[in-house]
Amino acid sequence: MEVSGYVALFACVGQLLVALAALWRTSSSALAMPLALFSANLALWNFAGAANELSGKPFWAWDWLDATATPLTAPLGVWFVLTFVGERKRMRLLHRATWIYFGAIALIGLASPILSRSFPVLPGTPRWPFVLFAGIIPTCGFAVARLIAHLRLTTDADESARARLLILALPMAAAIGSTEFLREPLATLGVHVPRLGSVGALFCAVLMAIVSFRMRLFGRELSTSALVFAAGLTILGIVSYLVLFRLLGSHAALLAGGTAVLTAALLTAARQAAATSAERRERVAQLANLGRLSAQLAHDLKNPLAALKGAIQFLQEEHKQGRPIEPHAGFLDLMLNQADRIERVVDAYRRLHRIEPDKRVSDVGALIRDIVALQPFAASPQIKVQVDIEPNLPECALDRDLVPRALENLLRNGFEAMPDGGTVTVRARKAEHADAVHIEVSDTGSGMDARTRERAFDDFFTTKPAGTGLGLPLVKRIAVAHGGDVAILANHPRGTLVRITLPTT
Repeated sequence: MEVSGYVALFACVGQLLVALAALWRTSSSALAMPLALFSANLALWNFAGAANELSGKPFWAWDWLDATATPLTAPLGVWFVLTFVGERKRMRLLHRATWIYFGAIALIGLASPILSRSFPVLPGTPRWPFVLFAGIIPTCGFAVARLIAHLRLTTDADESARARLLILALPMAAAIGSTEFLREPLATLGVHVPRLGSVGALFCAVLMAIVSFRMRLFGRELSTSALVFAAGLTILGIVSYLVLFRLLGSHAALLAGGTAVLTAALLTAARQAAATSAERRERVAQLANLGRLSAQLAHDLKNPLAALKGAIQFLQEEHKQGRPIEPHAGFLDLMLNQADRIERVVDAYRRLHRIEPDKRVSDVGALIRDIVALQPFAASPQIKVQVDIEPNLPECALDRDLVPRALENLLRNGFEAMPDGGTVTVRARKAEHADAVHIEVSDTGSGMDARTRERAFDDFFTTKPAGTGLGLPLVKRIAVAHGGDVAILANHPRGTLVRITLPTT
């Protein structure tokens, strides 16, 4: 086998290792699945080149397998980049456009053996590389632009380092990989370019491995057992392919069938192991969330139940001693108040997933001042709470229990984001282009990265060791139930800003 075949084989191994390792994080990181598919697609492309060297059958390298895998690299790369910068939802229409364009090209490559030779664009024809290149240039430029914008916005040193490596990896891999399908058109112009696609894929695999494992792209390092399993399965697969090609290299049909069966077996084993690991982690996370939720519920009910029990025991003892209980009628009021308090706690938990606001026209500024007035008792002495309310603020129809609860959640998040002290600011102002009021709570803590901001409103998603992942989703439901919305913004130069928008009356 020539040097190009070995390079393709090593690139295939590297990309497979990254793909398998990423599968272990599909339940805990939104980046895992796009990275796994992106790396698997590059591994498939390099597998085609290595198989061509091993078997001597060009069917494997430059026919439908290569023509199908190559176009899919672009939309998978865009998916990964948009997830990394936290703009997958906001840019979903553009993301779909890349899938439509490159998906159509991949379908043509997949169907090329049965298409008529007169079809306008087919793999191997002069138009094919230009159609690919016409889409790759703007796609790669867009991905790099989003990464650069993300780099400028982030204040975290580790995130900046990850963004820089990705800015280096993606365009370099795209440029080097383009030599594969631009080689022949450039040759007609007298420019001879070597095939360096496998080199680009190997370069990309090394940088992706550094970003994923060394720089904790998924938030925490993979366990040693997961890395050992991924590496073992990758080596087993490569060795199996080598044996298969050596034994069946001269029988194209048997080679095709054997490769398909072996690939399916390896993918099934990898997916099953990843699914088992993900299910175990998800189960542990759910139990932990349930435990924290139960502990919080028990804490909320403990005080009113203790007061209620104490009052009942006192009155019971008074009655047992034959003393009248009329002088202690205040205990009856206390019991009624505590029963109402328990009812409110239960109703609050019942409304976690069903928000039914009892709207009343209210002065938003006065409501905010009342809430903020109580916060110094909940915050540490190192934390300052500031209020900035625009004069003549219009009134809003809102629930005077739910909206304060949402603001208290945001204030508590701000306090927890600044364990060493800082400033939490509550602002209220009229929206510029709508009949609405913006209520903003900002802090000067470490802030959220773009990926965390995009998932912050998902149920049970939390980055806090003792968090339940229910606070921000509740804030979202409260805002939507009032006909408004909520958004999380970066608070430059540092911190987080959460904006609740409520319609005016």
